[in-house]
Amino acid sequence: TREIRPSGMKRGACGNVMHGLALIYVLRDIPGIKEFKIIQESREVTRILLMTDENYQAEDEKNIKAGFKSRLGQSVSIEIETVDNIPAEKSGKFRYVISHAV
Repeated sequence: TREIRPSGMKRGACGNVMHGLALIYVLRDIPGIKEFKIIQESREVTRILLMTDENYQAEDEKNIKAGFKSRLGQSVSIEIETVDNIPAEKSGKFRYVISHAV
């Protein structure tokens, strides 16, 4: 599995490095996604918060999970939550990728 670094970089357990944009690309072009936040809770669990509209389709979730697993590893659990609001950080800034992995 790969670790999402707070700087937006990801480092796999075997040392592979991937830029944070690789995950953003999975989400940004899907019709119906208005806003999102990617949160790596651990190397094994990544949570995605989505604000969607009527153009978001049920099959989009399957495509999102497949795209994330192909980048982070097939064993990583991808949890998708649809929310009404994605709050800014305490600083007032919006971060698209956050890592709590150690």
